[in-house]
Amino acid sequence: MNGTTYKRCGCRDAAGKRLGQRCPKLRRGGGWNPNHGVWQYQIDLPAAADGRRRPLRRGTYASQAEAEAVLGQIRDALAAAKDGEPADLTTVGDLIETALKNKQPPPTPAQVRRLLHLGDTTEIPTVQAWLTTWLAGRKKLRTGTRRSYAGHITNHLIPHLGAVRLDKLRVSHLDAMFDAIEERNELIMTMRASREAANRDKVKGMRLVSPATMHRAQRRHPAGLHRHQPGRACRTAPRRATQAAGVDRRTRQGVEAHRRASGSGHGVDPGTDRRVPRPRLRR
Repeated sequence: MNGTTYKRCGCRDAAGKRLGQRCPKLRRGGGWNPNHGVWQYQIDLPAAADGRRRPLRRGTYASQAEAEAVLGQIRDALAAAKDGEPADLTTVGDLIETALKNKQPPPTPAQVRRLLHLGDTTEIPTVQAWLTTWLAGRKKLRTGTRRSYAGHITNHLIPHLGAVRLDKLRVSHLDAMFDAIEERNELIMTMRASREAANRDKVKGMRLVSPATMHRAQRRHPAGLHRHQPGRACRTAPRRATQAAGVDRRTRQGVEAHRRASGSGHGVDPGTDRRVPRPRLRR
């Protein structure tokens, strides 16, 4: 990734094919001929996000010093990103590639550090520290609202996202959180439906997390974690059919049918023969 400089020319062979670096006039003795050809630089940028290699060759410079100067700017920009994550190098490669295509100079190290938040990272809090400070500073929240927010933070956001530095939070982190919650829901439902009493006892007292709760944890929550990725939507609803009030759609239909037939406010879960109370709506 260090790159190099060299000379090329526009001379062609008898078949009309460009000689490039093979032109015998480019060399004089053990060095380059100062009166023939132009200077270029070559460097391999970090691989693109799709794994594509990105060899970069540019230049019609009159002197080697000019080519070395631009190559040095590219090296400095890439070196600034080495303090970050591997994906940061790909991002800087994108910036360099775009700038040169638009005939602009490569980004400076200061621009790279500012874009990637690679300055004094000790001042950037984790999601846990930021959420805790945010909630403590909301003095005018109603008791019920504060309890709801604290539940979302304590039960979902901090366990799954708390260790992530705030500037590094990505949509993929939120998707992973929802995947983990869905897997936990499926495990609970599987154990509840088990014929083994020991398995049912393992999830006794464990509550399912409904889609509405997941939605509120990510969107209704004023911490607004979804805003860290402008223009990109996070998945908030489970990919498989789940269950307000902790039962799947088929079971919920059976419960509702029992309620209508009995006229009572409660139903029976056909899968477990257990009494299921009517969900109370909270305003």
